Amino acid sequence: AQTTKGGTEGGADLATPQQQYSIDGRHRGLDFNIHAGYHIGVGDSKGSGSIPVEVGVGKQFHPNIYVGLSSGAWIGTGDASDPIIPLAADFKIMFPSKTQVPTTMKPFLSFRLGYGFNTASGGTLEVPGYSETIEIPDPDDVFFLEIMPGLQFPLSQKTDFLLSAGYTHQFVDGASGGAFTVKAGLNFHRAADWKKRPPRPKVPTRDRGLQLTLEAVGTYGTDFGG
Repeated sequence: AQTTKGGTEGGADLATPQQQYSIDGRHRGLDFNIHAGYHIGVGDSKGSGSIPVEVGVGKQFHPNIYVGLSSGAWIGTGDASDPIIPLAADFKIMFPSKTQVPTTMKPFLSFRLGYGFNTASGGTLEVPGYSETIEIPDPDDVFFLEIMPGLQFPLSQKTDFLLSAGYTHQFVDGASGGAFTVKAGLNFHRAADWKKRPPRPKVPTRDRGLQLTLEAVGTYGTDFGG
């Protein structure tokens, strides 16, 4: 039997490279995601906590590789806690099923490296019994590194549910602290069989360029009535 692109050979289906990527899980276009979770302080940060709420955009270039950017807010759970605004580069290694069945769950390992802008501000502190006040400087921003294994569950051809748990470490001006982190989120992307609309057929037009037309009409006649 003759072999054609996306056709058959001896009755067996032959998928094109694009179709194989779709089966393996590479998403067409960009991925958009939203996550929420909880940071539980450990070590030097024990007793602290925050609720991270973030949105992200990225691209799954390959069935095994995702790269993106994310931002949002880490909302502190303590009294008088101001949020931190994170900006992170996201890297994710996917482990698609070797059975090439797109409806099964997919393990992944996520790495995030970013910078957190501390929205808290300094001020002054008055000490009873003293006429002078103590100046409190603005809190420092933070660098952070996050490593989280997780699972991705497809809810539909365009939506996945993600669940992950891991460790987030923060570096603040010579000091550091960490947190056990759990997150859940949704990932939105185009369906694997999504196709662009075919281009509209071109409508024939006149030849390009300028066209100059001169027309003259004259009428001359004599009436010889008798």
